[in-house]
Amino acid sequence: MRWVALVLAAAVALAAVAVRTRALASSAVAAATALLQREDDAVIAGDAAALAAVFAPGATASLQAARNRLQYVRDWGTARGARFLGVGVKVAVRSERVSPDGATARMAVVVSEAFTYVWDTHPESPQTFGLGTRRTLVLVREDGAWRVGAQTFIDPLDQETRLPGPATPGHAAYVPAPLPAPSPRPGYDAEGAVRYANTYCGSAPGCGNGGLYNSAFRDYNSGGGDCTNFASQVLHVGGGLPEGGGWQYAGGAEGDGSLSWLRAPSLLAFLLASGRVQVLARGTYAELVARGPDGHAAADALAPGDLIAYFEGGRVVHFGLVAGRDVGGYPVVDTHTADRFHVPWDLGWDHSTQFIFVRPGKAVPTAADRTLAAAVAARGPNPGCAGG
Repeated sequence: MRWVALVLAAAVALAAVAVRTRALASSAVAAATALLQREDDAVIAGDAAALAAVFAPGATASLQAARNRLQYVRDWGTARGARFLGVGVKVAVRSERVSPDGATARMAVVVSEAFTYVWDTHPESPQTFGLGTRRTLVLVREDGAWRVGAQTFIDPLDQETRLPGPATPGHAAYVPAPLPAPSPRPGYDAEGAVRYANTYCGSAPGCGNGGLYNSAFRDYNSGGGDCTNFASQVLHVGGGLPEGGGWQYAGGAEGDGSLSWLRAPSLLAFLLASGRVQVLARGTYAELVARGPDGHAAADALAPGDLIAYFEGGRVVHFGLVAGRDVGGYPVVDTHTADRFHVPWDLGWDHSTQFIFVRPGKAVPTAADRTLAAAVAARGPNPGCAGG
């Protein structure tokens, strides 16, 4: 009967290990939310010491990225005349695995952040925008406490830039003076586009559909990004721009889109060459907020349903759909990768980022449109931007 006792002892030991592993996993999941909340609190407070306390001693690269984010948020707020009042963080864990010795926990998580801010010109009117990111998170357990050992994600508060080094916001002053709403655009439902964007913008707080993408389309986040796929959906499904000319999607959730549906340079080149958009303005942040002889800046012309293309290194890398203006009159956008709901249009981008404002709707392509389309297409599809 000795073998029976040995088997029972082994079973008890395995059960104890399983219980301990589940307990550690549960504590790590709870710690993930608390740690990321502390990280965001430190970022908006500009508290470098509190930020460092979130990270394990060996988390050099991740801590530096967080420091870059803190600096960017501080610089952007100072340059724009905005103050961050608070942030709420929710973490949905998609998977977790604790190491056999219980020292590390690796997780795939979706992080939803609601940032509250005010403009110096409207201190009595706090408002909120939402960010949603998908992250790989590694926690390290020392002396019974979890800390962040590493985190990897596309960061909309600095790391969205493809330029080397930390981003620096443009420091030109902009006091919005929105122009009157444009006339209805032939062949385009701007209100429908905004409704679609607000519904399906994903995990950012404020988005509809339970924080989920439209399940009728494939999610390309694992293939380089989903932002251009989302922009195409907004323009076609929400705004009613007709497919055709090589711009299409077929097959539902298991289907696929054409090159111009999915790749940022190809989409912009197609829209320009096919007469589906009108170019409003292009330039850096400083150029687009500079007032002209009429007293207005190019950014004043932005209206709900317009599209912003973001260029870095001479290549379009991202799209944002103008969802409206906040209480200060500042244009705000919805996007995928990262998921954004009503985020100030330039937040996270560099002072040297180039922007093109376009207005969807039936238009006659000009020679300048065709030239720009050819220049955009000549850069070729961005291999790191399969969807944005």
